[in-house]
Amino acid sequence: MSFGKRKNITGIIVAINNKTNHPQHKLKKINYIIDDKPIVNIEHLNFLNWASNYYHYPIGEVIYNALPILLRKNNSITDYEYYCWSLSNKQSSSYINSKNISLVQIKILNYFQKNKTPVNEFELYKIFPRAKRSLLALEKIGLIKKETEKKLENPTKKNESSIKLNKNQNTAINKILDSINTNSIFLLDGITGSGKTEVYMSVMESVIKSKKQCLVLLPEIGLTPPTNTTF
Repeated sequence: MSFGKRKNITGIIVAINNKTNHPQHKLKKINYIIDDKPIVNIEHLNFLNWASNYYHYPIGEVIYNALPILLRKNNSITDYEYYCWSLSNKQSSSYINSKNISLVQIKILNYFQKNKTPVNEFELYKIFPRAKRSLLALEKIGLIKKETEKKLENPTKKNESSIKLNKNQNTAINKILDSINTNSIFLLDGITGSGKTEVYMSVMESVIKSKKQCLVLLPEIGLTPPTNTTF
């Protein structure tokens, strides 16, 4: 909507009413609507309203700071593209051996080879939480490729059953769940890509199914999007 003579600003419609106590000349006209559907569901909106009242902070600022950066830049929610990764055609043993790739990158390649189909980017981040650099490195040397889901003939979906837990993971999960009501503390020790995150997720899944709650603390902001998608 217009704000001043030359400036347009973006606002968020939180309610619609055909009556107002404000003078007509102080009302602003909506020039156009960016999204066809609400970008904040009613549950989140109620929570943001509560935060606004509790902290005595303007509701517009509260919602604005809760939105992803792209939505703050006037992008429509339909502009988002979901990426999938898959193996390229350069998968000969001689070609792979000629490249200096890390242990994590080898694990990612093995996962692709077993999966056979393109894998959603968020699904990959769930299995390999810090895989972004490895994915970009593998793409740079031509071992994997990235596509948008809308370009694929059969868009991929999350397949929880594709993740098979190993013996050590199952042992850790069972030990944690056996002590779930005893205020016990557990520390999982393992290298990046060893499967610690899947242990956390499996334990939380069991806890949530039992009508209890979990608190997830992330060590870095870069893990927020994949974790938010998981829940």
